[in-house]
Amino acid sequence: MDRVSEDSQPTERFPYWGRNMWTAFAACAVANVGFSASYPYLPFILREMGFQENLESWVGLVVGVFFLTSLLITPLWGVVADHYGKKSMTLRAGFGMGLGFFLMAFAPNLWWFLPPLILAGACNGFVPALGALLATNTPTRHMGTVLSVSQIGAQGGNLAGPALGAALVAFLPVYRQLYWVSSAGLIGAGLLALFLVREVKAAVVEPFRLHLLRDAVQVLRVPGMPLLFYLNYVFSATVYGTTPVVSVLTLQMLEDGGTEWGIGVETWVGIVAMAIYASSIFSLPVWGRLLDRYDQRLMLAAILVLAFLSSLTLPLVQTAWQLAAARLLFGLCSAGMQPAVMRMIRLKAPRGMHGRAIYFGTVFHMLGMCLAALIAGVVGPLFGLRAYLALNCIFLLMGLVLWLRSMRGQSSLQPGAST
Repeated sequence: MDRVSEDSQPTERFPYWGRNMWTAFAACAVANVGFSASYPYLPFILREMGFQENLESWVGLVVGVFFLTSLLITPLWGVVADHYGKKSMTLRAGFGMGLGFFLMAFAPNLWWFLPPLILAGACNGFVPALGALLATNTPTRHMGTVLSVSQIGAQGGNLAGPALGAALVAFLPVYRQLYWVSSAGLIGAGLLALFLVREVKAAVVEPFRLHLLRDAVQVLRVPGMPLLFYLNYVFSATVYGTTPVVSVLTLQMLEDGGTEWGIGVETWVGIVAMAIYASSIFSLPVWGRLLDRYDQRLMLAAILVLAFLSSLTLPLVQTAWQLAAARLLFGLCSAGMQPAVMRMIRLKAPRGMHGRAIYFGTVFHMLGMCLAALIAGVVGPLFGLRAYLALNCIFLLMGLVLWLRSMRGQSSLQPGAST
């Protein structure tokens, strides 16, 4: 069936897309409440373990281990998803990460902390796994809206999680017990996926074989795909990857007095982490409708322009409230990047390789979160974390320039157009 008929008969080809959309909204919210309840407070957890000097470097190391594990194993999950279904990958992520976080809550030092961290990293990717299922089980003309709704749920979880973490740290005896909240959120999301998500599995075009290098080469040969992967990296590095980095920056800003506007440092860490997700929640519905209505290439160009311009405010901040305001503005402008990129990866993917293409894109998403903290851990002690934020502006500018160059001489990609 061609893509035109796919769009004209959505209830026959994809009977569960509406139900899946709202389940994904709830599951992504619950998963990210759990993850983000502890993630911004990683610097506090490491200080609790005795790491005081060059804290940004230790944060970069731990985050790097987590996401390096994720990106190394993610291509394998993509092959499994194409042959055995995308739903199985959401269950793997939800329950596997939930177990890893549960064990991390009991770790008294870094050496006991690393094994469950690696387990959680190997199973990481609940939201991307559910996004891959949505992208392959949704009519093309509704894909922008569906992916945006799931991202609204994810961002809502990212907004509520730090607030929950900030409220709990006053009562918990040790910071690492926040991982119990993370465990509960991921397992709860896995249960929602288990009982409520439905998948129409695509026909398998070849037997199960692990040819990761061959698959990667085949996907990367698709015109424009490497650039989409780079943009996925930039989005991840500048939005998600900076969360523990700006937590350290907030600690540095409030190191002397410990408060600003009478608000303590733990609460400011939560506010700064929440700001970017709060603005994303308001802008994502708008970006979703625009992506369904207008040429996706032009829309992505507009998003990149706004994201770059708003990112220029981040290296200039001097106080915690300025950092929160700059993050809020950046989230407002950049929120549409991920659904736009994910949609185009899905449409450009070779036949029978949609799951692998999306998962290769997820590798670059993980790479962004991994390298963001590692680069900050190197740049921070030498030049300061504001220099790292300025480097992110350069990455965004490079993405914008490359995207504008790629648009020359290419036909428009209207919603529902074949590729």
